[in-house]
Formats: sequence, structure tokens, C-alpha cells
Amino acid sequence: MHIVFIVGSYYPNYSAVGKCVGNVADVLVKENKVTVICEKSTLDQKDKEIYNNQTILRTSTSEKTRRLKVIEQTKRTKGAKKSISNILLSILKLQQTIKFIFSKTSIKKELVSTYIDTLTRIDENIDVIIPASMPFESVIAANHFKKNINSEVTLLPYLFDKFTDSQTLHRFAFNRLIKRKVHIRLEKKVLSNAKKVIAMHTLRGFYGQCIPGINQILYTEHPLIIPIVANVSLSSAQIKLAYIGGFYKNYVEPDYLLKLFSNSTIDARCEFYTIGNCKGVLEKFSKEFPSRIINKGSVDKETAAKKIAENHILISVAERSGSQLSSKIFDYISNGKPIIHFYKSDEDVNCKVLQNYPLALCIKEDEKQLHQNKKTFEDFCTKNYEKNVSWDKVVELYSDALPEYTADLIKRIVIDSK
Repeated sequence: MHIVFIVGSYYPNYSAVGKCVGNVADVLVKENKVTVICEKSTLDQKDKEIYNNQTILRTSTSEKTRRLKVIEQTKRTKGAKKSISNILLSILKLQQTIKFIFSKTSIKKELVSTYIDTLTRIDENIDVIIPASMPFESVIAANHFKKNINSEVTLLPYLFDKFTDSQTLHRFAFNRLIKRKVHIRLEKKVLSNAKKVIAMHTLRGFYGQCIPGINQILYTEHPLIIPIVANVSLSSAQIKLAYIGGFYKNYVEPDYLLKLFSNSTIDARCEFYTIGNCKGVLEKFSKEFPSRIINKGSVDKETAAKKIAENHILISVAERSGSQLSSKIFDYISNGKPIIHFYKSDEDVNCKVLQNYPLALCIKEDEKQLHQNKKTFEDFCTKNYEKNVSWDKVVELYSDALPEYTADLIKRIVIDSK
């Protein structure tokens, strides 16, 4: 069987969705031919590459290519030339934003076309197309291919994120609201042509309320629970905590965590391995508490995985709305480490994932409860920092988050469709 995935970013610069697809593809490729269509993330990437027995076909729109060229110029230049490159990059982003605002839908038509073109250039017969969203353009392209080019192919959309109600895709709330009815009709149209749809549990509410006519949706979890090859034995008397991820102003912010931890009295230190635009507040606290708060900045995926293993307790911080599930949560769970999750919304989806995890503490960011939250934080750290959840227990609790679960689901759907 020849299975073709369509994603945004893939190997070696995986997006969160790309990593999920990669985990499932690694299972499916053992018994099937797997091709992955993705966008280029750097200019020097090959158009075609074999990785883990998968054929990777990379494509790029003219807009994406222009942006990548400017990004490369910014990295190579200094001084005035670097400033000019940054201005050009801002102009390109502004152009894309304006185009989004004045278009009928928040769909990049050129990206849809490049996906379709890449599909049509595949020589081998395609049995199954699995477009992974986001980007939703992948679903539109796969639907076009089935309707207009090969009606025999099995269409199986794989949905991770909201499209119609995305808090970030549409740039502005008014743009999302104005186009909402059009986007709902678009989703219903393309998804209705699928044999089945695989979607994350977090999307159940949206599709149940807004597009109830689609009854072939199968809900599952992000396929991110994978066994850790080796764990590090920690003998330090000092409690070691780590945060690995991004911090962004007005989205995912470190302020409450930093304030709580800096006021704690336990013998502990917290290392931050981050990207984003909150460097200022992190540096402020790290200078004030240099032996307890250490800002390490951005690291590669291999280093991040190593640091997860080298610390006693792992920290997570939710984005403001609580509607976005953090893929990092599953990396933490896979390690069996104690997890402390900070959140703002009572509807935070990460809390729901962690509610059955034996070594999890969820703390709501409430200034009035800062003192009590600090005590709860300290008690949890002191009692649990040397504990672990066994791999067998993790598998028992999160069986549908195993890549093998989704791979088996895909195989059953294809077999039933014949």
C-alpha cells in the first residue's frame, strides 16, 4: 500500500504536526510505502530525499521562497545590510497579512496548487492520501486530487488544529469572525468527501457544535508517546526543574512562574531552554537569582531531549486561552517525570490530559492565590522530585497517544474501505 502524507514542515525541521506525522509514518513504513509531501524550511533542502525509508518530496511557493531568501540574507549580513533585510522581511509579512485580510478565505491558494502539482508528479499509484492540518491547504489539495484526478484514492484527513476558529491563523479576531461562516462551509465541503476523518480529542467540541453533519470523524490523541531509550540517574540533593519551550508576550508568558519560583524557599533551581520574545523578563530574574534561575536560551531538539532526562521536575506553561494542547506535555509524560503545569483558563485542555497522570500538578495563575500556590508548589516538589511513572503505566493511561494506535487505525480504515 502506498500512503502519501501532506504536511507543513517535516524532517529535519519538524513542526508539531510534522513530528506527529513522522511518528506514525515510522510505524507505517515497516509494512507500506510512505511518501511525505512538505514545504521547504530552508533554501538548501533537496527537492527529494529518502529518510527512514520514507520518500520526502519538498515544495515551496514563490512567497515562501522570497521569505527564505531574505531570512538567509539576514543571517549572513551585519550592520545596515542586516537592518535592510529585516525591513524587507517585515514588508513581506505585512503583504501576506494584507492579502489574508482582503481574501475571501484564509487559504494560501498558491500553497494548495504546489501540493496538487507535487501529488500529480508522483509516478507510483497512490492508495491513500493523509493531509495533516494545519496547514488546512493540505486537506483542500488532497480533496481536489480525489475529485478531479484520482477518484479511487482513499482520502483520510488528519486534523490536529482548529482552522475556522484558529486564534492565530487569521491574524485578527475580526478577520476570523467575518470569514467564519465561509470557513465552516469550506470545512464541511472538503471533509464530507473523505472516507473517514481522524481528529484530535480537543476538536470534538467544535465539530460536534459547528459541523454536526460530519459523522465519520474518529477522535484520538496526539501520537507523541514514545519510549525513551535511556534515562539519566539523578542523585543531586538539590531539586532540579526545567522548562523547555517557547515564551511569547500576550500568549505564553513566564511572569507568574518566575514570581512564584523566586519566592519559594525550597533548595531548587530552574533552567529555562526557550525561544520567543520574553528574553527581557527571563534575564531580569536570572540576574536577580543567578544560582536558582538559569536562562539557557534556545537549544536544538537533541539537547532539549537530554535536558528533559537530566532534570527531576518538568515545567509547562499554557497559552492564555487554554485551547492549544502543548505537544511538549507528551514528551514530558513519555519520560515519566513529575510535571507542574501553569494555566489561566478553567477550560485548559492540557489540564484534561494531565488529570490522570499520577505525578502532575496544575496551578492556576491567580495573583490572589500566589502564596497558597507557592506552598502547593513546594510541597509537590519536595514529595515527588525523586519519583517516576513507569513506562507500562504511561502506556496504560495514554494508549491512544501511541503512534502504533493511530497507525493501526489508519490500516483498519483502509481495509474497511475496500
